[in-house]
Amino acid sequence: MYSVVLSDSEVRGNNLPCEYSFHVWYPDEDIRQKVKDVSYKVSNITGYIDREFLTMKATALEELKQCQNWTIHLERQITELKFKTLKGRIIERDTSNSITDVERDLLDLKKKVSHLKNNYQRMHRSFQALNSGHMRKAEPISHREINMLDLLKDTVRDLKAEWVVVKRDVIDLQTEHRSIKMGQNKYSNSSFHISNPSNY
Repeated sequence: MYSVVLSDSEVRGNNLPCEYSFHVWYPDEDIRQKVKDVSYKVSNITGYIDREFLTMKATALEELKQCQNWTIHLERQITELKFKTLKGRIIERDTSNSITDVERDLLDLKKKVSHLKNNYQRMHRSFQALNSGHMRKAEPISHREINMLDLLKDTVRDLKAEWVVVKRDVIDLQTEHRSIKMGQNKYSNSSFHISNPSNY
């Protein structure tokens, strides 16, 4: 805004100075203001996305760590169960088939954990590319990149549900193994009494 003050000698019939105020408009003033507003909004959105990404990154890494721990725990339990089953004299065919089914479920679970890792790596690369330069920041974010975090959360939730199912199968196998072991002990005791001459 510009101001012009006229003295009393320049204004006839008035002893007080007269002041006029007016704005000077430039042809590209509106465009520059719009560009400034857009740049400010893009900066705010980028900052928000960065904060959300860091939070979800930490959560995704923690969930991945838990899935890996569950997988290792299941592998250890299956190995111990196979060893105990093979140690027995009588191995039921159904028990062996059940172990095979659990191993197959465990393999599928490990594949899904690997797929979750790949999704996380793709998400990480996408956000790195998003923050690579000002021109890149000004481009619209694709729907796929925005929903990548939700996809990771859903996948982790599905893995948790599958882990519960596999864990239940392992518990059932352990119960069945104890029943077989009890039957073996009973059979061994009966055989001992029959073959011992002192019983006659």
